[in-house]
Amino acid sequence: PIDPWRAIGLMMLESIVLVTISRCGSVLFSTLANGVVVFSLFGLAWLAGIIESLGLVTSIDAMVNLGIVVSLFIPSDAIWRGASYYFQSPAFLLATSAGRGAIPFFSSVAPSTPFVLWSLVYPGIFLTWAVLAFRRRDL
Repeated sequence: PIDPWRAIGLMMLESIVLVTISRCGSVLFSTLANGVVVFSLFGLAWLAGIIESLGLVTSIDAMVNLGIVVSLFIPSDAIWRGASYYFQSPAFLLATSAGRGAIPFFSSVAPSTPFVLWSLVYPGIFLTWAVLAFRRRDL
């Protein structure tokens, strides 16, 4: 299922998600603090994705659930994993699916439609929040 256009679209969506989180944070925090917060959230999402992958391999539901919850609050890593699915060859997907997703940096399953829809709505929520907060900010 190599589909570079879907992968590129998801990577662009990941960038939009991170930029809107940063835009929202710029209304609330100073420049340096906002950079630290956004970078930390990006790292948290990545770590939660690794924990979710390890939970799948070891069949520990708590780890899987933790990764899912974090990916709903900060979907950047889950979007990246979805994009990575569309860049992989069918032979690689078959090999990794036999190991129940043993490689934590790639996904062996396509992203679900509800998750992609949530990831499309997510930037709109944060952008709306940033605009409303900016209106009340003292310049």
